[in-house]
Amino acid sequence: MQVTWNAINCADFSYSNSPFDNSPNITTFTFGDQVEHIPAYLCYGMDKLTQVTIPESVTSIGNYAFQHCSALTQVTIGNSVTNIGEGAFYDCSALTQVTIGNGVTSIGDLAFYNCSALTQVTIPNSVTSIGHYAFYGCSALAEMTVLATVPPTVGGDAFYNVSRSIPVYVPAEALEDYQAAAVWKEFNLQAMPANALQTPSMPESIRVYGGLLHNPQQLPVSLYDMQGRMVYSGTAATVSQPAGVYVVRCAGASSKVLF
Repeated sequence: MQVTWNAINCADFSYSNSPFDNSPNITTFTFGDQVEHIPAYLCYGMDKLTQVTIPESVTSIGNYAFQHCSALTQVTIGNSVTNIGEGAFYDCSALTQVTIGNGVTSIGDLAFYNCSALTQVTIPNSVTSIGHYAFYGCSALAEMTVLATVPPTVGGDAFYNVSRSIPVYVPAEALEDYQAAAVWKEFNLQAMPANALQTPSMPESIRVYGGLLHNPQQLPVSLYDMQGRMVYSGTAATVSQPAGVYVVRCAGASSKVLF
């Protein structure tokens, strides 16, 4: 069952009065391109929901909006979102990949609490704070990339049960700051190649989702790994790569992407 939500500036709900309480079979949830706010508890407990499309019009994700969406595997948060609400993806236990847009400044308390299948996360350079318990119990995390040149503040137990031996890639010029910063200094910090920080505008048709780079206009594209090695160059409509962080170059622009 597929649902499209078009309400603009809708007030938040509570866990007991979501408009979809009686729709347990929703698998795909799409937001209209005029929606600015995803209300609190909107998709609470949709345990068959696997896909969510969040358009660029959305600026905030309400508290516990997707709590207990236990079949949700992948989320892309658009660049217009500035705040990920408290518990927004709480206990989304099948979530393996999340892409956080470049406009997010704060990741709320409990935002990805117990997302125990999450293997990778990239925190954009706009983020200044990560809330208490934000990634608590994300025990499958194998690597993180943090693009902020000023280490974000980190709330208590934000990375509880996340291995401190995993690589955490940070801007080369900020490596010493991270090595001195609370919580971050506990991780296996590694400097990113300088070319990973180039962020000119990428053609809008170039997207990474579903584990693939989608290039419907078949533009010339190059992919580089985090060691700066070219791993792909061509014009294929779809490109697959092993899971990880890459730099994609197209039409003179560069951007980090997550497979």
